[in-house]
Amino acid sequence: MKRPLFSWTHAVLKSYAELHAEPHDLKETLHKAQEHIQNLPFKYYFLSQFFFFFIEFLIPLFYGEFGRFSKLPRGKTLKIIQALQRTKFLFLRLFFFLCKSPVLLSLKTLNSEYPSVIPAPDRSRGQAPAGIQKNKNSGSQTMLRISGMTKKDERKIYDFCVIGSGAGGAVAARALQENGFHVALLEKGGFAKKGHDELSSFTKYYRDQGLMGALGNTFIGVPTGEVVGGTTKINSGTCFETPQSVVEEWRHRLHLNISYEELLPHFEKLRDILSIQEVPYDKVSNANKLFAHGLEALGFNNHFPLNRNAKNCEGSGRCCFICPQDAKQSTDIAMIPKFLKQGGSLFTQTEVISIKEKKDHVLLVCKNHLGEKILFSCQKLIISGGALSSPTLIRKNKLGSEWKKAGNKLTVHPAAKVLAKFSSNVQGWHGVPQALGFKHPHFPSLSFEGVFTPPQLAAMVLPLEGEELNEWLNSYEKVASFGVMVKDSGQGKVRKYPWIGSFLSYHLHPDDFKALVEGARFMGLTYLAAGAEKILLPFNGIKNEFSSMDELKNYDFSLLKPRGLYSMGFHPLGTCGMGRVVDGELKLYGSHRIYVADGSVVPTSLGVNPQITIMSLALRLAQNLAASQPCF
Repeated sequence: MKRPLFSWTHAVLKSYAELHAEPHDLKETLHKAQEHIQNLPFKYYFLSQFFFFFIEFLIPLFYGEFGRFSKLPRGKTLKIIQALQRTKFLFLRLFFFLCKSPVLLSLKTLNSEYPSVIPAPDRSRGQAPAGIQKNKNSGSQTMLRISGMTKKDERKIYDFCVIGSGAGGAVAARALQENGFHVALLEKGGFAKKGHDELSSFTKYYRDQGLMGALGNTFIGVPTGEVVGGTTKINSGTCFETPQSVVEEWRHRLHLNISYEELLPHFEKLRDILSIQEVPYDKVSNANKLFAHGLEALGFNNHFPLNRNAKNCEGSGRCCFICPQDAKQSTDIAMIPKFLKQGGSLFTQTEVISIKEKKDHVLLVCKNHLGEKILFSCQKLIISGGALSSPTLIRKNKLGSEWKKAGNKLTVHPAAKVLAKFSSNVQGWHGVPQALGFKHPHFPSLSFEGVFTPPQLAAMVLPLEGEELNEWLNSYEKVASFGVMVKDSGQGKVRKYPWIGSFLSYHLHPDDFKALVEGARFMGLTYLAAGAEKILLPFNGIKNEFSSMDELKNYDFSLLKPRGLYSMGFHPLGTCGMGRVVDGELKLYGSHRIYVADGSVVPTSLGVNPQITIMSLALRLAQNLAASQPCF
């Protein structure tokens, strides 16, 4: 049953859509926007209905206009929209974002050259990867290797149960199965289907339809995957080994029994399993190449090709929105088929409701997408739900002796991006979007990496409105972009509350904020040095478009506050950190049978993409368990 939309919601949507959609596309845009709102997670749907009312009846009064928003002349409507965009009140801008995003996401492709869909090969469209079979008796998307199954509602018994199929869970499950254990892998999401446009992938395979974020002195979007493969399915595929300096910090400052040398064999194994290699130059996107040209013009020659987990990559530019060729070696491609072939069991669309550690086993109560209860019993449990979900499970079930600390010390690698408009076509969607890296000698906490965001998704986070926004979107084939992230000093928390669900808080540290501002300035200068006509910085409420290098170089951004920075945090880490919630062997303090293997155990900010760190820690855990515990 579709959720209702009130008359004021329809009215505000129409008024806003008229500012951005072509007249002949208006009807279709509104229809898609309305559907999008109706399909939002309930908390976002409820908030949007409230704020649509606020915009329609009350906001005009705040800006000196009398009457309903939708009845105002176009000029006054635009004036209010631009004021909402530039407002210094963070909550007001977030509510505005929630209301305008359905329209922006529903806009038709904004120029004829941009391919909104890259078809998957007919042989694989909508299918699970090779080696995975459907349970013919289920009639659902639950994917199983049916050995070891019992009758409905009876307890399923395994040596190990692993919650989550991402970088930690799938790797640990495969390694344990290789060592002869009987393993069940439980995943809340289903299998991703290829051949969708980015919006469909965004709303189907990202947690909370990509709307999850951390709130504090600013708002930082924190996108994670809820799909078989976890966030490895929707990340950029960039692979960095754990910096030796970071491991030494863990060893000496945090007194963890872990060494860089013991991780080296795991790095080597992952390079082979994931086909990790440098991006070939012919697959580097033009946006990345232009940034390299700009660096060289400024006298920097230390840019480098990034390593990625990709095999036979065709440069489709869809890494974060389901690779249409299965070239990116996410865990559903590189790990899970082998795991199942070895006899492992995979349960998708299966949510863990409760966990109880008994004297001789761990009992899990789960439910599938039909609401049916499933019981699992295992000798040992590995929780790999990610840095946002694992602490929630631990706190809810009071697991271990330090469960009250779970969810604290969240780090996210706050990131920002800069756009640049050139006089000729860039077509940033061709090639690998994140192909180039750079380290600035004066900003050691910053890492610069390529990025590309599809126009409809970019529209939501560009700090512009009205004709200024339309100008960038309508010339998107000429737009290049690049990103920067900071090894953060700030920290946050993850909590889950009734009716609200998961809530993330995070305080952007002043030093990190200043570093990101200067990193954005530097990216703007780099693109201008490469010949850009104009650049757009991720700043709100202050000048953000520049065409002159001298003006940008000398501009005073001291009035900018953290709330005015548009940022994302793609790497949530630390919420069950080693030395706080789990020990150096990843076992929960106070537990005999429960371990954690995901980004939550990484105790400090890494400063690099964390996928390989998480996987190597999972391999280390599986190796230690296999060595200390013969098959049950």
